[in-house]
Amino acid sequence: MYDLEKTKEGLTPAFLKTIQSTIESVILTKASAYFTPEGTTYTQNNPALKKLEMIVNYYDYQPCGASVLGLLAANGNADALAIVRRLFDNVRYYIGEGREKEGFSNSLRRSQLHLVIAYERLKDVLPESETKEWASLLAQTGEDMLGHFDNLQERVPALDNRGFGTGINHVAIAAEGIYKSGVALNRTDWQDAAAAFNDRLIAYGHPDGYFEEHTNDAREGGPSLVYTPLTAGCAHLIQIWRDQRDRARFEKCGTFFRNFMDAHLHAMPFTDERANPHGLGCYGIAIHALSPEGRGLLRLHLEQVNFENMSLEYLARLHLEIDHMETGEGTVPEPLQDRQYRIKLPLGVVQSHNWTMGLSAMKALNRETSPNSDYALDRQTLLFLSHASAGTLIS
Repeated sequence: MYDLEKTKEGLTPAFLKTIQSTIESVILTKASAYFTPEGTTYTQNNPALKKLEMIVNYYDYQPCGASVLGLLAANGNADALAIVRRLFDNVRYYIGEGREKEGFSNSLRRSQLHLVIAYERLKDVLPESETKEWASLLAQTGEDMLGHFDNLQERVPALDNRGFGTGINHVAIAAEGIYKSGVALNRTDWQDAAAAFNDRLIAYGHPDGYFEEHTNDAREGGPSLVYTPLTAGCAHLIQIWRDQRDRARFEKCGTFFRNFMDAHLHAMPFTDERANPHGLGCYGIAIHALSPEGRGLLRLHLEQVNFENMSLEYLARLHLEIDHMETGEGTVPEPLQDRQYRIKLPLGVVQSHNWTMGLSAMKALNRETSPNSDYALDRQTLLFLSHASAGTLIS
């Protein structure tokens, strides 16, 4: 199924540069088609989406492409610059007139980081009057996000979903954007708030190498294999920027995530609200570059990604993660080895002779902690079984 010899090559600067160049080309094409001058949130999205989902997609998720567009614009691409300017016009509308006219309320938790990176890349290229206005807008959206997340101060001493009344991955993403904004806008108070939150979050993270979403005081909820890479990935980048990364701590996160993948590199759906096998996402994948097994996994994964099918957010985040990847030789990753792996909670994986089996006896706490949530959809997965050739048999 996979060329295991490829894993030995690991990650080289030339390989990663090729991937980033592909991403840059695809982002420019996709952003040009999505952010047209006459387009709106209601014309550019699937009409089956809820209004809020359309708004979040148009003003927050897809604008993450700004960071890569800013790089292209700084290198002289006029089309990329036109789109970046359109994105900042959208921010102006979203934070001002849009709130009064259409009732917008969500903070720009994902695009803040990428807009700030675009600002950093262009502030010495464009007229000062223009970038000064961008800085003012980013200050408004940053304050708005801090207000939305209680200045990154949890209400109870538990850094899971109970601390903020929403997914802790959202708060980790917000903290990442706030920290980077603090650096770019010379707001040391923002840097301090985000850094302090990040330190508490990492200290709260489970010793087995994961972060929790739905859990209780006994910490019986276990890991979300979909959402905890977002939390770990954002915490990882903040610590790199602060030059305070505990390498072993994040390498353990990577080992954990890889061990809950099958031979198709799909994450097993234990303790997730949507019980489907998921591929490797874009958040947190720089963590895998910390080990030979992780670099081997990334070599295989990045060679098979269909970039044309990915969202602007996915592409921009992947580009950013590559900026923070270590290079070096790799080896066969854990999902392609015969192995046994388990955590302290009753959840473990066995792989042998091309079979992967995961077995769990954990609670489905999302039903208990958020019984009225739209996302409390599924009971706990108890058994997962897949084969390297046949695919998933039991989920």
